Amino acid sequence: MENKINDLFEYRKLPFLLSFLGKKERKSLMPKLVKIQEKIYNLDGYLEQNWKLKPKKLSKYWKAINNSIAKLGYDHDQIEKMTSHIKRYELHESQLRSYKLPTRISLEYFYYYKSCDVRLLREIIYDKYKNDDNVIKLSDWRIYDLVTEINDDIEDVFEDQKTINCNYYLISILEEGVEEAEKKYSLFLNVLLKRSITKFSKSKQPDIIKLHYYTVKRIRQTLALLTKQNSLISNKKSIKKTELSKYFEF
Repeated sequence: MENKINDLFEYRKLPFLLSFLGKKERKSLMPKLVKIQEKIYNLDGYLEQNWKLKPKKLSKYWKAINNSIAKLGYDHDQIEKMTSHIKRYELHESQLRSYKLPTRISLEYFYYYKSCDVRLLREIIYDKYKNDDNVIKLSDWRIYDLVTEINDDIEDVFEDQKTINCNYYLISILEEGVEEAEKKYSLFLNVLLKRSITKFSKSKQPDIIKLHYYTVKRIRQTLALLTKQNSLISNKKSIKKTELSKYFEF
């Protein structure tokens, strides 16, 4: 799991964000962020492997998440607020058990909440930085985080066939077919590209320029990955029987 978390941090540019802190603060904060992400992944793993969710099990995973955040000095009310988006995304995952698919909601809404874990870590870093003059605001990461979450779903389209996973891309293919799913994702990624250009391209601030560069790069990589994965899938029938197929008729 350590490698998985390190890869996540690198891909989401958390080291870049942590560079705003002093060396001592970075050294102290990093292992705590890793521990929080580890506890969130443990909850994810339980959701992916179990159709019937047990409240006592969920409570155990949430206690571990909350305790890992509390070690940074946050109180109960603060933690409740900080984890509200994780709970919302957990609801999306658990609603599969009520036969509610994520494709009933928009791509942007879904992926905004899917990026909840990374957004929590960013929030903690910004809180520790405590600088009102930040060039990059927490909200400026929204486009980048949407793109990287989309990339995850596309990258994991084969792996997620084996789990009870709320992979919007995979479910779109199962419902609509490869071509329609590709059109939908390509259109949205290009909307995000235009949004990043409009928001950031005229900035003279070096850190904003970097964020825009990272975002455009990720969008282009994700569009290329979308084409590659769709060519491998080619049509709906070529996807192996998925774990979700045990519970849904696509």
